[in-house]
Amino acid sequence: MVNYVSVSICHVKSQNDLKTLIKSIPKSDVYLIKPNWYSPLPGGFTRANILEMLITALPKPSIIVEGHSLDRQDGTTQYYVQGSKVDWRWIMKNPNWGWMIETKAIDEMRRQEKLFLDKYDFTRVFEKHNVEYINITEEIWAKRIEDPESVRETIKNESDPFLREKIFGFMPTKLAKLKGNTLISLGRVKGYGGNYPSLSIKNLFGLIPDPMRSWWHGSDNCDLSQNIIDVTRLYNAYFKLFGICEAIENFTVNDPRGEVKAPFGVYRVQPGKGFLACSANLVELDAILCCLMNIDPEKVGYIQNGGVLGKYDKSVLEKASSSSPLFLNPNERKMN
Repeated sequence: MVNYVSVSICHVKSQNDLKTLIKSIPKSDVYLIKPNWYSPLPGGFTRANILEMLITALPKPSIIVEGHSLDRQDGTTQYYVQGSKVDWRWIMKNPNWGWMIETKAIDEMRRQEKLFLDKYDFTRVFEKHNVEYINITEEIWAKRIEDPESVRETIKNESDPFLREKIFGFMPTKLAKLKGNTLISLGRVKGYGGNYPSLSIKNLFGLIPDPMRSWWHGSDNCDLSQNIIDVTRLYNAYFKLFGICEAIENFTVNDPRGEVKAPFGVYRVQPGKGFLACSANLVELDAILCCLMNIDPEKVGYIQNGGVLGKYDKSVLEKASSSSPLFLNPNERKMN
């Protein structure tokens, strides 16, 4: 194991390795876990065996929290409004879900969610370990939420304004009742060599309930970083946050010659050899990870906007950068 200030890094080879690492997780009566389930693209989501490893390593029960995503589907979903097929551009220009409820497209989204959970073995894990899954989109659409003014009062000590006050209406009552417990952001190592990686903080952007989270990006992504930080601040006001980023099996590398062609770019999937990093300081965790991924954290918006969540020690960044090949090697050949 290697430590960079608050960040612990190791190669997880067994359940015992993980148990040693998570001793630093704040004690809790129940552990909320936010996996990375944006879409089922290769290398792009938390696998069931990794989630199960964490669930069984924790000393208390776990609850999984995540929101719906239009990209979490098998590629067959199509949407129609008033009898006409609509595309992503139409959805982007119509940022409300009235049409989805009216056309019962929401039923297709729920069907796709079940397909995802069943196909990738999450349903088995939940049943085997008696784990509850709370879909925060469903909670918010059903209006099972805390009063927005009560939420505002909970975070009143923060001086920085929120970019969109709509976020005050995004705290499910089911979760608010668990206030004071630990929320683990179980992120993936995604975007090596890029300019906007998905790590522990960005993973929490999935707690925005809108299944089309591109609505929260703003023109040319000008609002993205602040909205990522704002939803993280919301949950930070209710829970003790702890970040885990893993590449236990693999991680993604930005590469124009890569085998995966996604809407957001082209990448390849690289072996991870058990890599896992964790910290209670999500800002420092992501800054150190950026250095290991050949990315300048000073140029990653949500890290620079994350001062309200925590700071990072700039003096260790160079040391972390020089250690990169020991942990995440983007050029190592895959084993046949």
